[in-house]
Amino acid sequence: MTVTASPLEGSTVSFASAIQVTPDGPGRFAADLSPAWASLVGIHGGYCSAIVARAIAASVTDPARPTRSVSTQFVSVPAPGPAEVDVTIERSGRTATFARARLTQEGRVRLVVSAVLAGGRPGTDYDDRPRPAMVPATPPAGLGRIAPPPEAMRPDRVSHFDNSELILDPDTVPFGSQDRSRLAGWLRPLDGEAITAEWIVCAMDFFPPAVFSRLDHPVPAATVDFTVHVLASDLGALAPAGAHVYAEMEATASADGYTVESGRMWAPDGTTLATSHQLRLAGG
Repeated sequence: MTVTASPLEGSTVSFASAIQVTPDGPGRFAADLSPAWASLVGIHGGYCSAIVARAIAASVTDPARPTRSVSTQFVSVPAPGPAEVDVTIERSGRTATFARARLTQEGRVRLVVSAVLAGGRPGTDYDDRPRPAMVPATPPAGLGRIAPPPEAMRPDRVSHFDNSELILDPDTVPFGSQDRSRLAGWLRPLDGEAITAEWIVCAMDFFPPAVFSRLDHPVPAATVDFTVHVLASDLGALAPAGAHVYAEMEATASADGYTVESGRMWAPDGTTLATSHQLRLAGG
């Protein structure tokens, strides 16, 4: 994995447009999986999860109930092109809405998703893991955006890195044979676009697999199960458009060809915005 020192370039299609869904009947939405979001295996999973999250939010249509939790199981590999999202509202109570959805292509289930949408409520507020004090809110000068390695460059492959700015923390390096499976860095949408819950869902899956930092070569590391919890309601106040967020992904255990990867994302002031958990392949 390499980085480039080129300046931030504008995206061809905004993230909001790339995850757009169109109503196509009761509880059904049409979507189009953009080839610009190609990954090593099919279409990028976090991007597909964000599309489903957008459809669920469109079904709930209550701005007082932002997306709090999105849990995705990747049943089969998504392909570029048309897709359908079917949303079922399981229950909508006084404070929270529970939904589930499926993304399909030509009758084949690609993703199965459950979500919780809920507003803020009185409770105990604390943060035992703010952003580490030594990590600056913005990336140090001279660091470049992550780019896919030349051998992986094909028109239909690993293009998702072009769709957000990711600057890796120089203390974490893919394929560096390090003694920890950890990757971290600064992210933001392109073109000053706002940070939304859907973008966070995608961004928590945007890094290369954390296990790559322990290895000196790529291995199969596709995600099987992926969950994001969003802790903040007013994302615009904590992470205004154009600001970087900082995130880290760490996989502290691996066995039987699987690893569990945990992530955390912080706002510029160090407040935790979201956490994530993934069950990934780890070779084989």
